This record gives sequence, C-alpha cells and structure tokens, in this order.
Amino acid sequence: MMGLKEEFGRAAKWIEQQRMPTPGSHGMHKMFEINIRLLGGLLSAGTLSGEQALVDAAQRIADAMLPAFGSASGLPNSMVDLGTRASQNEGGGAILSEVGTLALELRGLSHELSHKAGSQAYAKAADRC
Repeated sequence: MMGLKEEFGRAAKWIEQQRMPTPGSHGMHKMFEINIRLLGGLLSAGTLSGEQALVDAAQRIADAMLPAFGSASGLPNSMVDLGTRASQNEGGGAILSEVGTLALELRGLSHELSHKAGSQAYAKAADRC
C-alpha cells in the first residue's frame, strides 16, 4: 500500500461504514465500469491487505450485480442499477473484454469467499460469461 497504511486504514474504515450499495434508484450504469472499478478494486485491495471489510463490500456489490445474469442469452445485461438491482441491455451484443473481466472478478470473489455458504453463486455467474 505504498507505505500509506494509516490512510489506507481510514479509507477501509470509511468503506465499511458506507454499507454500499444503498437502496433506491441510482440510475443505470455499465456493468463493466462497476466491475473493474468497484468490484475489482475492493476485491484486490481486500485480498492484498487482509481487510475483510473490503471483501465484504465487494460481495455486496457482486450481489447487486447478479440479477443482470438472468438474461435469456446467459450473458449478463450490460447495464445495472445497484440500488434496485434492475438491469437492461444497451446495444445489441456483448463485448468479449467486458464479459471476460466479469468472469475474472466473480471467479476471484468465489475463491476468496470459498469458506462461506453461497459463494458458488459467483462462480456460476462467471461460468455463464
């Protein structure tokens, strides 16, 4: 953490207190952006630092993303509202790099949470990618 342990600790504590995502509509956002910035960032920071609160936050984000995997094609919808868990497709098809990064982060989360019941839901979603 580049020697910024105190700052990192404060940031982790702040994230823990936020209990994100909050209920209510936040508008539709790209799954890809949520995945690489929120899910991936929280998961990697939590895994590298050992801060379980960050992994827990990543799990809450992933839980809000999972309904997007209910599409008829099996591929996730490209847009999601984390607060309402509603999702929709933008455009006509899936972009391979976007779907691939979802598989990577969800598989990583499943591995990180392998000791918890229900962690296979993330692996199953990754398998649909």
